[in-house]
Formats: sequence, structure tokens, C-alpha cells
Amino acid sequence: MYTQKLSPQIIEDVIAFNWDVTPSVVGNKTLKALSGAIKKLAQALSEAVDNIIDEGGNLAEIFVKNSKTSGRFDIFIRDNGAGLNLNKIQNMFKIGSSSSSKGHNTMGWKGVGIKAAAHATSEKFWVIGREKGGELVSAFMDFTINVDNWADKQFSNVFSGEDVYNNTPRELLELIPSEKDFVGCIQMFNNIKKRMVQRNPDVTSVVKKLLQCKSSTSRNSLSYIYREILNKEIKITVNGQHLISSGHGHESTPDGKPLSHRYFRNQHPDGERVYTLIGPDGLSWDITVFYTLSFKFDEKNAQITKVTSTLNQGEIHLLRNGKEVTTCKIPIPSYGNNYAIGELHVDVHMSPKFIDEHSELASNKTLESLSAIGPDDYNFGKILVDLLRRDLDFAIQFNRVNFLSSSNDARSKKTHHPEFIYRDRYYEFLRENYLEEGTDEVELKNIVIKEDSNGIYGTRNDLTDNGKIVEIKVQADQNSIGQCLNYMTQRKTRECRLISIACPKNLEKFEKFLKESEDHYNVKIDFVNVSNRKKNRFLHSEMMQELTPEEHLALKKFKNKKK
Repeated sequence: MYTQKLSPQIIEDVIAFNWDVTPSVVGNKTLKALSGAIKKLAQALSEAVDNIIDEGGNLAEIFVKNSKTSGRFDIFIRDNGAGLNLNKIQNMFKIGSSSSSKGHNTMGWKGVGIKAAAHATSEKFWVIGREKGGELVSAFMDFTINVDNWADKQFSNVFSGEDVYNNTPRELLELIPSEKDFVGCIQMFNNIKKRMVQRNPDVTSVVKKLLQCKSSTSRNSLSYIYREILNKEIKITVNGQHLISSGHGHESTPDGKPLSHRYFRNQHPDGERVYTLIGPDGLSWDITVFYTLSFKFDEKNAQITKVTSTLNQGEIHLLRNGKEVTTCKIPIPSYGNNYAIGELHVDVHMSPKFIDEHSELASNKTLESLSAIGPDDYNFGKILVDLLRRDLDFAIQFNRVNFLSSSNDARSKKTHHPEFIYRDRYYEFLRENYLEEGTDEVELKNIVIKEDSNGIYGTRNDLTDNGKIVEIKVQADQNSIGQCLNYMTQRKTRECRLISIACPKNLEKFEKFLKESEDHYNVKIDFVNVSNRKKNRFLHSEMMQELTPEEHLALKKFKNKKK
């Protein structure tokens, strides 16, 4: 029933990216679908920063303030871009408008952008602006209105002249430094939603969150997203504090020691490597690549570890105009259990024209997945890795000679990450079932596949069971559903199995979101709740076997990290 091939039109619908159709208005259905993948505050604010850069601005001043209409927070972003006039602000707030005419040399090159970001993060969104020689204009969208008509003035309205001063929130007007000289925009995200900030936050903690650098557990920070252009093309401040680049060569210890190694500096001051990629059109495209090894730093004992003892940490990142096209990691395949790869990050700067012309889906605004570049017989991931293979091999050999020690050598070590523990148990559960049915070992190797990476970028899902993607979570949530959609898009399939060891929080709400996602994207996600003994007796018995002390410790650390 769900085995038909995914057409380009269906993929566009899955990615919620095609704005050439009339969007659904009832209950904000379109906005909900488009904003659903925006899970982090930094993701949403990056939409605003993209627009600032595209409008010629080089300064984004972010202000976090206590809300005057609730016990939550408002976030304001003031810029020095080209500003707004009545026509521009009307187009900006028109549902269904497209930005596809911006061209290749832009950041927010196509998509719904700021409208989806505002819906994901706030209850109400305001903008006020002025272009050089013009007058102030303002507009709002109120997402608390269950709108039935896009023209509903309670849902959205635009103001000019005296109406600006009579209708625009006072706290927004107060941020205009000088009405006579002001050129640019000020955006207001009113009443930030609770899911966007940590528990019991205050202004200080929200500011700290926005200023944070890339960490080992989170890449959704502004300092990482804009690492290559921050303080070059755009300066960002948060409550007056300057944002600095982090990640992939921008890390250092508190006393200034570098926490990374950039390869090939002996051949170029910045380690730049240039290759020629043959595209699906047969044309040659130049790509610029940087190889960086990130070190680990233990603040407690001030110890630096240059090659980690964790497998498969090498990743490829694609950048368009200096910004990552996707926040989805692209693992470097075919190195297996090679610890010498370390946290090798390969930043590939692609031609924006290549991405725009060969992958209409290349946007980090929805499912966070760059996929479907070129025709089915053009394997972009394999072609790219093969192109980089010689330098990848050099980097790994360099690590082996210069960075490996007896404490973190290339010997195989058992990994006790919680999801790996349950992945291995489910793998054995499937194997035993197939063997009991009479499947032989040779055939079984092609039926149940662990860490399968057949996608065009080598992105690994936990298991594949007879062709069906299997994703295993300690406790599934809405992000897990998005991850399944991501895998299905990459593999061009409509079926996936999602295993949750513990029952999802608020199971009724989770199952409702699951059903809505299946209906909206026309896919089937087979959800298995292992904690339900009555429904999954044998699976529960297999998965809930007693943990070893090492496994128990890993699970305890995982749960503490999730709090």
C-alpha cells in the first residue's frame, strides 16, 4: 500500500517546500506544517538573520526582555538593512508568497522563512521598519487566532502613517534609536513558547543560551550556524554581548589554546582544498573544502583529548554561501571501526547555483535534509566521498601517527550508548525470529542490516529489516517522528518502524501527532511501544533484560542529560 516510488512532487510535499499552491488556512494548518520542524530558538532566529543579510544589513542586535503581556519573554531583533516600505511589508506578511526570485547569492534563498519561524516560536509576531527617505510601516500576525480567512484583520494587518503609532506595541517603538535617521527593521517575537526555552528560565538564562557555543550535544547555536561569516559579513549581539564563532576550527580552551587541528596548512594558509565535481548535468563545479579535527576538552582536569574513543565521528557538512545547508550530519562512510578518524569535520563549500538548480529541497528550514540532488542514477554522496577519499585517507593516517596514544588507540571497544544497547538487542531479536522461520545465515545478512547507510549521503539509520527502515529510541518524541520522515525522504520510501523502549511522555498527544504526520505526508510509521507488555510480550522480554553495570551507567547518564 505504501510502496510506490516517491516522485519529485511528493518529495516537495514531504519537505513542505512548494509554495506554488494555495496554502490551507483552516486552523493555521499550513503554518503548523511548515513550522513543525523548527525545534530550537536558534533555528528560528537564523531565519531573521538570513533576511537581514539578504537586505544588505551587517548588524543584528538581539534583545531578550520580560514580556509585558505574559510571564514569558519577548525577543526583539534590530537591524541596519535596507528597511521596509508598504509594498515590501505587505509581501512579507502575505501567506503563500515566495522568495525564489532572490537569486543564488542570498542566504534565505527560498521558502516560507520568517513566517514559519515566528509561528514556531511565538504567539504573536510584529515587524516595524523604514527605508531610506520613507515612512515607518508595521505589521503583525497573531497565531492565537484560529483563522478561517487569511484576510482576517485580527489575524494579520499592516499599518502606515499615524496608524503605526496607534497600533504598534510601545516596547517595539521604544527600540527605534532615532525615527528621523532610522533605516532598517525591528522584529518582535511576542511571548516565546515554553518549548523553545529551558525549564523555569529567566532573561539571563535565555541570553546565555543564545550566546552559547557549539557543544558535543548541540549544534543548534547561532555561533555555529554562522561560524564562517560571523563578524565578517554579519555582527550579532545578544543584550549587548557579541557573538563569536564556534566549531570546526573556532574552538579554544579558556586560556586560549586551540582545540582543533586544520589539515593541509602546509599547502595553503587556511588549509583550503579545491576540487572539481561533475554534476548530474555533466558540467564541472568547483568546490572548496576544509578538513578540521576537533579536540575534546575536559574542564575539570584541563585535559585535551585529540582523538576520541568513540566510533564513526567523522562528518561531512555542506555549506551554501558560508552557511550550512543542513543541520543533518553526513557521516563519512566505509571506515568502519577506525578510531583514528576522530571528530574529523569536512566543510564542503558548494556553489549555491549547484544546490539551487539540482536540489530544490536544499533547505534547513524544514526536515533538515539535503536530498534528491540530481536523477536517481546520480549518487551525490558516493561521488563526493570518492572525490575526497585521498585526502580523507591522509587525514586519518596523520591522526594515527600524531594523535593516537595507548589510552585511545584504534582497538575495537564496546560502545555503551543507550540507543546502541537497544539497537543490538533488537537486532538479535529479529535475527532469532528469522532463523526460527528457516532463514539461513547467508540470506539473513541481506535482510537484517545494522547501521544501514544506503542513503545518498551515507546517513545511517539504526537497522533495516527486510528493506524497512527501523529507528530505535530510548523514549520517542516528536523529534523522532521528524527523524523518520527525514530517513524516508532520503531513501525514497513511505514506510518506517519507530521503536520506543520507554513510553513517550504524553502518549495520547504523541500518537495524535504521529497520525497527523502520517496523514499529512502520506506515509506509514509503524510505532512500537516496547513498554506495553500486553501488546509486545516477547519483544518486551528481550529488550528489558537486565543491564550490565556499564550499560546501566550509560543509561543513567543519558537520562540526566535529557533532563
